[in-house]
Amino acid sequence: MGALLAVASISVNCYSSRMTSSLATLNMSPSSPTALEARLAIARAHAGWAQAVAAGERTDAVRWVVQVAGLSASDTAASAQLLAMRLWAIEAKLRSGDPAGAEQDLHRHERDHGATHQSRLLKAQLNYFRGDFEAAAQACADAIILLPPAKTPGKAYSQIVRFHAECLCLAERHDEARVLLHHAFAHKSVWTTEDIKALRRTVTDERSLAEFHAFLASYFAFPGIRSRAALYHFSMACRDLGLYERAELAIRQRFLSASAMEAFGARPASLGPKPQWVQDARQTLTDLKASMAAAEAEMFLISGTLLGAVREGDILGHDKDIDVGVMDVPGLDKRRVEEALGSSGRFSVKPYQNPALLRVQHASGVMVDVFWHREEGGLIVHEGMKSKWWNTPFSLADFQFLGDTHRVPENFGRYLGENYGNWERPDTEFETFVDTPNMVVTSEGEIVWYFYCKLFDYYLQGRVAQFGKVAAALKRLRPGDHAVQVIADQALSGLRHGAEADDDNLPPIGFEALDEGLGAVEDDGGDAPLVQPMEAIRAQQEQSEVDT
Repeated sequence: MGALLAVASISVNCYSSRMTSSLATLNMSPSSPTALEARLAIARAHAGWAQAVAAGERTDAVRWVVQVAGLSASDTAASAQLLAMRLWAIEAKLRSGDPAGAEQDLHRHERDHGATHQSRLLKAQLNYFRGDFEAAAQACADAIILLPPAKTPGKAYSQIVRFHAECLCLAERHDEARVLLHHAFAHKSVWTTEDIKALRRTVTDERSLAEFHAFLASYFAFPGIRSRAALYHFSMACRDLGLYERAELAIRQRFLSASAMEAFGARPASLGPKPQWVQDARQTLTDLKASMAAAEAEMFLISGTLLGAVREGDILGHDKDIDVGVMDVPGLDKRRVEEALGSSGRFSVKPYQNPALLRVQHASGVMVDVFWHREEGGLIVHEGMKSKWWNTPFSLADFQFLGDTHRVPENFGRYLGENYGNWERPDTEFETFVDTPNMVVTSEGEIVWYFYCKLFDYYLQGRVAQFGKVAAALKRLRPGDHAVQVIADQALSGLRHGAEADDDNLPPIGFEALDEGLGAVEDDGGDAPLVQPMEAIRAQQEQSEVDT
C-alpha cells in the first residue's frame, strides 16, 4: 500500500477526445498503438506519475493519468501500473471533495476491469466516510478474499485486516473486531505497533482491558521500541476508560525506558512545513464550510487556523488540524451538524468523550475540531479533554481567506492575543499546554498524562525549550517524581538556550477557575500508494487526540 500520497484537488475525467494529443505526447500512433508502444507508454507515464505524486505535483500527476486513459495492457507489469494510476485517480476525487464522482468511477472501474483487493479497499473507504461502517467492513472482508495468494500474508493483508477491525469497532462490534485480529494475526510471532493500536481500539471496559494487558505482558519487558509501543497503547486504553492512575503509570514508564536507552535528541523530527498537508487542509476547510452551512450552523475560525489566516494568509504548515468554533446558542441543533458532516461522504465523525467538542476527519486525513462555544461568567469559553479556554466576548465579521469568505472574531487581534500572547511573531518554542495565556486546566489526570507523553516526544526530538517547559510543569504537578526530575536535569544540563525553563518563568497552572487580569491583554485592533493506507489517516487522528 505504501506511503501516504498527495492527491489531486481537481477531478480526473478521461475523455476520448484527449487521446490524440496524449498519444502524440507519448510518441505513439493515434490510430492503433502496438502492444510494445502501449507497454512503453504505460511505463513512461507510470514513472512520471509516481515522480509527480512523490514530489506533490498534483496537476502533473493528473496529466500522466489522462495520457494513458484509453490504453490497455497485455502483460502483468503494465496492467499493475495502469491499475495503480486508475485507482489513484478515483481516490483523488474522494479526497478532493467529490465522493459521488469517486463512487461512480469505482463502479465503472469494477464493471470494466473486475474487482481487486485494491478496488474493494477503496470501496471500504468510500463507505467509511459516508458513515456506513457495516458496508465498509463487508468491503474489507471482500478485499481479503481478493488478495493474491502468498505463502506468508504481506503488508496489504495486515492493512486491510486492521481497517476491517476499525470498521467493526465503529459499528459497535468490538468483540468481533478483537476476535478478527487475534485470528488474522495468529501467524505473527510479534505484532507491529499498528497491530497493537488496532487491538487497543477494541477495548471498551475493564474486562477487555485485562485481556489487552495479558496480551501485552511479554511486550512490556522487551527492550526498545516494542515495549514503548505496548506501554503507550496500554496507557491510551486506560486513559480512554478514565483510569488515569494506571494510564500515568504506563506513560511515565515509557519515558523512563526510552531515556535509559536513547540519548537526548536521538530522533530529531522534521519541523518544516508540510505542503501536501496544507493543500489537503485547504480542501478540508472548503468542504467543512459547505457541510456546516447545510446544517445551518455558523462556524468561525479559531486557534491555529485563525492564526494562519491572519498572520500568514494561509494554513499553517506545521499545524496538525483545523480548528473552528460554533456558538452554542438556542436553536443550534448539534445532532444535525453531526449528521450533516457524517453523511456528506467527505467526513468521518469520531467517537469522543467530551460533549463540548465534535471531532471529525476529512477523507484526505485532515482532522477537524469543532468547538462549541458558550457564555460562562461573562466570558466566551470552549473546552477540550484537558482544559478550557476563555475569551473576551466577541462578535463575528467576514474575513477573506483562501479565495472564500469566512467568519472570524471581529477583534481578532485581541482574540489571538488572549490565546497566544505575542501572536504576530512566530514562536518555534511555543508549547501549547504550557504557554497558552487563556488556558485553564480542567482535568489533572489528562494534563499530567499529556506532559509525560510530550516529555518523551521532546526528549527524543531534542527540543530543548519545550522539554524544559514540560519538565518544569511536571515538577510542580508531581514534585515527588524524583526519577523523572533527575533525568530531565541531566538532559538539560548544558543544553539550555536563553532563559532557564524553571518555575519562575512559567505561569501558575490554574484548575477549574477562570484566571483574572483580562486587562493585561492589550486591544490592538486586529493589527500515495494505490489507495491511501488508513494508517496514515489514523496517525493524524492519534496525534490530534493527544494534543486536544
